[in-house]
Amino acid sequence: MEPLREWVRNIVLVILFANFIQMLVPSGQMKRFVKVIIGFFIILVVLNPILSLARYPQQILSLELSNIQRPSFEEVVEDGESLRRDQNEQVKGEYKQRLSKQIESFIEFNFQIKPTVELTLDQENELEQVVIKGRKAGVTPVNVDLSEDDKEPKFDQKEESMEELIANFYGLNLDQVEVKLD
Repeated sequence: MEPLREWVRNIVLVILFANFIQMLVPSGQMKRFVKVIIGFFIILVVLNPILSLARYPQQILSLELSNIQRPSFEEVVEDGESLRRDQNEQVKGEYKQRLSKQIESFIEFNFQIKPTVELTLDQENELEQVVIKGRKAGVTPVNVDLSEDDKEPKFDQKEESMEELIANFYGLNLDQVEVKLD
């Protein structure tokens, strides 16, 4: 603030001095010459701070930068790694959410069941296991076969076909897909 005050004071003093000199100079050719010289002098006083910047640029550019504490290289790398891990976790969460919504829609469309899907991803964000939970919709048709050829109980065909469809669609093994319908 002090340099600005000094600069304004110098400008005022030079203008007062210039007016005093102009009053002392007689009119005529000499007065025009004195006005030009005084004009250059006033311009020089006004531009003095800018000229001093051009003379000493290293002082201006180092405006207390030495007092700023810079983090070490290790801290910068650690912060970068932390940001990368956080971003990967966010991306992984978003991926799991969208993939489970896709599987839910796929099952709803093919089997008319409103499921909940739980996914497990491995380190490379590859699909590792799919667990589908839901309720059987409406009334299940019952077929009664009284022939004595087939006395073994049948597995629920809907769960099996759902497991096969999801496993084939996502390129998984059948043991990676688990369906639990109530």
